Amino acid sequence: MRKMIVLTVLITVFGAVLAGQQMGCSADQDVEEPELGDVGLVNVFGPELVDAGGNSTSSAVLKDNDYVLLYFSAESCPSCREFTPKLVDFYEKYAEEGNFEVVFISLDDSESDMYDYMEGYNMEWFAMPYDRSDASDLAEKYLARNTPALVNVSPEGYVLRHSAGERGPFQMLNRLADSFRDRR
Repeated sequence: MRKMIVLTVLITVFGAVLAGQQMGCSADQDVEEPELGDVGLVNVFGPELVDAGGNSTSSAVLKDNDYVLLYFSAESCPSCREFTPKLVDFYEKYAEEGNFEVVFISLDDSESDMYDYMEGYNMEWFAMPYDRSDASDLAEKYLARNTPALVNVSPEGYVLRHSAGERGPFQMLNRLADSFRDRR
C-alpha cells in the first residue's frame, strides 16, 4: 500500500512538473499565439513609434518586414544592460539583409529613462511610445515574464520565436545570426 501511495505521489508530482514546463517555454515548443486576430502590429503599437531622439514615425513601417523583434527591456536591469550591446551589434550587422526591425518596449520607470537608455546604448531602432500605458500588458500578452526578453513576431503580430523557448535572448540571437550566416 505504501508503494502505491509513493508511486501515486511521484506520478502526480512528475505530471505537475511536466505541465509546468508545458505552460512555460521550451526549445521544442511554440509559444501560444497572442490574441491579436488580424489587427497586426500597427494596431498593437498604435499609429506611431519613436526613435531615441523622440522623433515619431508611422508604425506602418513595420508591415514591410519579414519579421519584427520585440525587445522588452529596462535600463535598470543588469541582464538587459549586458544583452543590449549584443542586440545592437546584431542589428547593425544583419538588419538590412535580414529584412527585420526591432521595436523596443520599455519597462523603464520613466520616459526619460527610456530615452537615456536608447541613446546610451545607440539603439537605432524604434520604440513603442512610453506614454502608451500598456507595455506591461504587451509583456504579458507576449509572455515576456523576464527581462531581457526577445520575441520574434510576424508583421501580423503572431509569435514565430521566443527567447524563453530558446533558453534566453543570447541563444535566440545566436540562432538568428546563424540563420543569416547560412544564407550567405
